[in-house]
Amino acid sequence: MSNRMTVACALALSLAAMSSGAAADDDVAEAKAHFQAGVKLLKAENYAGAAVEFEESVALYPTANVLFNLANCYKALHRYADSLATFERLEKEFGDEIKLAMKEAIARHQQEIRDIVAQLTIRVEPEGARVEVGDAHEGEGPVVGPVVLSPGEYEVKVSLDGYEETTLRIKLVAKAVEERTLTLVPAPAALSVKADQEGARVIVDGEEVGQTPLYGPIELAQGEHTVLVSKDGFEDSERDVVLGPGESFTLDLIMASVGGPDGDTLVVPSDDPRLSPLFWAGLGLTAAAGATAVVFWGLADREHGEFTRLNDKVESGELQPGDPEADELHEARDDGKVYSGLALGFGIGAGVFALATGVILAFDLTGDDDEAPPAVTLAPAPNGLKLTF
Repeated sequence: MSNRMTVACALALSLAAMSSGAAADDDVAEAKAHFQAGVKLLKAENYAGAAVEFEESVALYPTANVLFNLANCYKALHRYADSLATFERLEKEFGDEIKLAMKEAIARHQQEIRDIVAQLTIRVEPEGARVEVGDAHEGEGPVVGPVVLSPGEYEVKVSLDGYEETTLRIKLVAKAVEERTLTLVPAPAALSVKADQEGARVIVDGEEVGQTPLYGPIELAQGEHTVLVSKDGFEDSERDVVLGPGESFTLDLIMASVGGPDGDTLVVPSDDPRLSPLFWAGLGLTAAAGATAVVFWGLADREHGEFTRLNDKVESGELQPGDPEADELHEARDDGKVYSGLALGFGIGAGVFALATGVILAFDLTGDDDEAPPAVTLAPAPNGLKLTF
């Protein structure tokens, strides 16, 4: 049917006067004014302008005549999906009140549209994925459609945070009824590994992937992974991490020395008669303070890791204010600060005790000997200070 015939049909069926019903008189009057303006624009074949006026009229006080004219404007503008939706609303809201002539016209227009359009239904996994057809957002899964489209070639794009975007190109012809199913693939997670010792081997799930600091990052599948950091002279540091799809996570580890050439551990003969009780007391205090500092550094590292994980969820929108885990974010931050402060304090204490013990040792080893005292070198170590003679 030509646009002129559509206009003639719409005007012929729009002669009934608008009644006030239960709406406010002002709304009815304004709706009528928009309706009359729309009719004038429709006669002039200004379908876009007429559609705007009819939309305003419907918003204020919908009638069968206004909806019928609006649907015909959409049809003339090739907005076929909007036209069918408006015809369906007209039938749903007014039903038996629709006169026979209008019913016949509605059925004719609907069939004319269905004869020249295609229908596309998209099923997606997982649920909640966003579906776009062309430049239009059509909804979220698991099922979107049927979407009414003019014949042609379209790009269907499906996306969801944490998953790789999937696209599909499809060509549609008139009267086609198509259905497609698209399954999204989880995006790989990204892991970075840091440690207080550079050059430590990083082993993930039994496979060596590099050395610290490993800023890469490395890509891993979602799920649980075991990360092991190893270096001669230090205890292995192992951590299990659970990564979500597309998640970026940085693991920061502290390694404890185990003695030997790279372990920075001082070995003193226990049978040397020159060693005073003060030396042994200082050595014990140094070891105790250093061990306590390591414990608190470990606790601080754990809370830092938890804070980083929860903070990444907040930034990505996965965690919202008010969620139980949101309170854990602040607890992890505060606990991390407390443990870091305690670790620093005990570390400083270990250094002070080590210095005092070194001085005592120097006097013990040289007090009864005419030879020059041995040189004592102090150097930083992971748990305090290293003494070298």
